[in-house]
Amino acid sequence: MTPAWCVAAALIFGELVLAVAGAGSLALAGAALLAPGLALSGLLPAPVRRHVLARWAMTPAVGLAATSVALVSLSRVGVPLTEVSVRVVLVALLAIGLLVPTGADDGEGDRADGEAIDRRAVVLEGVVLFGLLALAGVLAWRVIGVLPVPGNDWAKYVLYADEISRHHKLLIDNPFWLGGVPFREDPGMPALMGPALIMSGAAAGGLAQSIVVLGLALVLAVYGYARSFLGAVGALASTAFVVVMPASQNILGWHGLANLGALVILALVLAQAGAWLRGDLRDRPAEIGFGLALVGVAAAHRLTTAIMIGVLGIVLIARLVRPVDATRKEVVLSVARILAAAIALGLLVAWDLQTRSASSGGTLPYTSYLGTKLDPALMARDITWPLMIIAALSLIGFAVRRTLERALWPALALAVVVSLLAYVWILHLPLYYARMVFYLPLALAPLAGAGVAAAFAWVFTRAGRSPAPRWRPAAIPASALVAGLLVGVLAASAWSQGQAVRRYYLFANPSSLRGLDGLTLALTPGEPVTTDRCWSFLSAWLLRTKTYPALSDQDIGPKAELPIARQGRAMMRGTKEGRRLAKRYGVRFALLDPTCPVTAETVEPPGEVVFVSQRLAIVELER
Repeated sequence: MTPAWCVAAALIFGELVLAVAGAGSLALAGAALLAPGLALSGLLPAPVRRHVLARWAMTPAVGLAATSVALVSLSRVGVPLTEVSVRVVLVALLAIGLLVPTGADDGEGDRADGEAIDRRAVVLEGVVLFGLLALAGVLAWRVIGVLPVPGNDWAKYVLYADEISRHHKLLIDNPFWLGGVPFREDPGMPALMGPALIMSGAAAGGLAQSIVVLGLALVLAVYGYARSFLGAVGALASTAFVVVMPASQNILGWHGLANLGALVILALVLAQAGAWLRGDLRDRPAEIGFGLALVGVAAAHRLTTAIMIGVLGIVLIARLVRPVDATRKEVVLSVARILAAAIALGLLVAWDLQTRSASSGGTLPYTSYLGTKLDPALMARDITWPLMIIAALSLIGFAVRRTLERALWPALALAVVVSLLAYVWILHLPLYYARMVFYLPLALAPLAGAGVAAAFAWVFTRAGRSPAPRWRPAAIPASALVAGLLVGVLAASAWSQGQAVRRYYLFANPSSLRGLDGLTLALTPGEPVTTDRCWSFLSAWLLRTKTYPALSDQDIGPKAELPIARQGRAMMRGTKEGRRLAKRYGVRFALLDPTCPVTAETVEPPGEVVFVSQRLAIVELER
């Protein structure tokens, strides 16, 4: 039994004991649900396992993939998600961890300078990593640390988790959204949130801030990926870039929970693909872990899955062109084993996804998403010019010297894929194009971190060879000061961005919630409402009533939801058809945000304004 396995066992059984004693909580349940990642750390590729910090840092990603895939599969075969069944799954994953060989890569870190020096270096590196993690937590808390949390999408995840805890399964209908339709959200993250409620017995509202956990898990996963092939300097620099990037705060503001969860597992996939390119993915447990991560991304987020397929396609071509120390036949056999593991682990997940897609009616044409074209100015603000310049200079330097580390190729492939997808509207392919910016931190941070590591190595080499003795002792602190100033400048940008993001997305503020309280008293039981895009998910959750949102086409994924959204637009506009529909459905009130960010025309429902605040207007419709 490894220390990691023992910690996993302590978390899983400790949560059980405390829950039986009446001291359960969402935090304990969440820790137990991620704990299998510690037990299954033997599935990580050898380059990650080699360094103790990288191994521990990557375990949340393994836990996300393993537990979500297991619970989605369990629900798909018809087993109810209960306190007993969920915990049985966790214990089963813990037992499987005993069967996974840890290999010879359980080392305490790099041992180039002796064990004592190495341990001190690991401790120092761990302290810096903990500091970066704390900074990430502070920046995230500035966005969503104060209730109510900003955004609209958080309400749909909380509502779905609440319904899972009521019905004890994943494939269920949403009784409130669009008048009542199936939940078509990707199942990966809800498969963790619903069971967290089931295990803890907590109120669903406590999940509103759970996205912070995924934000911290992404920071750790990026470190684990970078540390598998870079030294401490490059790995910590890569981590710092992700932490201070404004885009990391922006995704919290609009609450892209499924997207962020998939990014965590995608970082694991990049590490596995990098190890595979280097010929370091030879043992069977690591190949099974690769297959598990592929299924984990598929369960978490369909868009990220499509991006991952593009990245892996480029990686496969690169490996076949330059197979390193393996023949092309061995490469093909390795791919076959990884795919076999993915198919075996993902059959039930694929069945779940197919069931969700069966009623979706397909996708909308690309013209529906033309309003989501990527704005280069906004992208530069979210990524920051310094980071893009550092990443570009790193690539140029590595290209000129032909020294680009093979483990970096997946990150470069990710940058290429998302850059191309941001402009596939040229090819008339439908996509929410602007969302590609949220994949760039994961792609650019390791590239920039590798450049920083190379620059540090050059400075130290020059310091060692310099004929001027006075320059040598100043080289290390001077270069560290420059790096610290750069991170500080970026952190200052992220600091101000956090409050700006919160203000931009804070629809449910204290004054608007008071308006909803008054509306709740005016509504009869089960009486539906119509809303704009900003109050769509919020109204369904906070009012617990049927909602007919006036969504624009770009806000809709499944084509089957388009007719109902158009009905919502008609009611919101007060057209003749809209008035007929309002009377038919019994809709008396319309909710909208007067400052709602829109890409289509602003709608002013005809009727009497019964409440108005900065972020909410309630109109009693003319019928």
